[in-house]
This record gives sequence, C-alpha cells and structure tokens, in this order.
Amino acid sequence: MTVSKGNQKIRERSTFGIYKGNQPIKQIYKGSQLVYQYESYNPNQQLVNVTNGNTASITLKKGVYQLYITGGGGSGGVHYAGDGYFFTTSGGSGSTWEGIFYLSKDTPVEVFGCGNNADSYININGTRMITAGGGRETSYGSSQPQGGTLNLASGWSSYVVATQKSTNGNGGSQSVAVIPNGGTTTSSLKWGEGTTLHTAGAVQYGGVRIVYLKYER
Repeated sequence: MTVSKGNQKIRERSTFGIYKGNQPIKQIYKGSQLVYQYESYNPNQQLVNVTNGNTASITLKKGVYQLYITGGGGSGGVHYAGDGYFFTTSGGSGSTWEGIFYLSKDTPVEVFGCGNNADSYININGTRMITAGGGRETSYGSSQPQGGTLNLASGWSSYVVATQKSTNGNGGSQSVAVIPNGGTTTSSLKWGEGTTLHTAGAVQYGGVRIVYLKYER
C-alpha cells in the first residue's frame, strides 16, 4: 500500500511529502502496517565513492549508512642480492573497516581514498574517526613487508551500528630469484592488495565508499 493524493504518490525521498501544519510527518501507519516512511535519500543510494588519491566532502543527512574504507597496498621491489641473484619483495595489503554507522543529524563528512603505499581516512564533523593504514614495501635485508594498521578513534564507537569487518592488512613476502605474491586484499571491494602479483579483480589503491541505507536506525 502507498499513500497518495489523487493519483499522485506522496513523495518519500529527500523532501517531506506530508505535513501536519508546519510539522513534517516522518511515518504513517495503517494499523501495524507502515505505509509511508520519509527517507533522506533513496535507500541503497551510493553517495561517496573515492579511490586512488581522491577526496570528497559532503554534508550527510540524518540516517543509517554503509561504509567501506581500505588503505592502499604496498609496492614491490627488486634488489640485487649478490652472486647474480636478485632479491624481491612484495608489499603488504591495506587495512579495512566495513560496517554500518548512524548520523542523528545532518553532519559534514570528509574522506580520502588513497593511492598506493598510503592511508585512507574519514573525518566526521571535523574529527578523524578512521585511518585505514596502507601496506608498505620493505627493502632488502629488512623484515617481511607488513600490512597496514587500522586506527579507530575512541569516538567512533558512538556512531557504529554494526561492525562487519575490522582488520589490519596482510603482510607481503620476500624471495630470491622469483616474484612473490603481495599481501592479499582485506577489502570486500578488493582494494588495497600488495603488489607484485594481483589476484583476480584486486587493485593496489585504497578507497572509501558510503551508501545510504535508511532514515532510522
């Protein structure tokens, strides 16, 4: 069932469609059946998708959102090891946070979706909430290339509805005379894998994606 005025369905997206005086109505029920729900955006609408060194600034309206954020993958390198051998390293993968968060009012949000060997981040209301550290390359003779480190601000928990993935990146590899695989991606979107060899569909750069889900948590 939908709520209509004549043959016109009352709008449920972005602007309120029903008022009582000057007061906007957010929900209407017929008995126990919800027949009208105001939404800030279309449900499942992608509002932010930045990767490979790009940024975005947006004021998000009140609502529940899906977030994906991953740091970039580290690069590989080739180093002469003596006696005609080459020592190769592959970078670690980026760290990842994926889950659902809630904003109780219109809120400014800034994000950076990093390139290779770098960190992605999200700022909410001017405060850094997540830094998804990128994987790094290590040189010949040093320890195994490490995956990126995920850093969550203490205030982030006040926004979180559900955590689906929260992980540091995977370490890379070192080898003599053969090219080793990089740290495998930790991202559902296959961002932030370490070089030198990529798995199917994976990329080295990181990113941030935000999708609107619904108005109330």
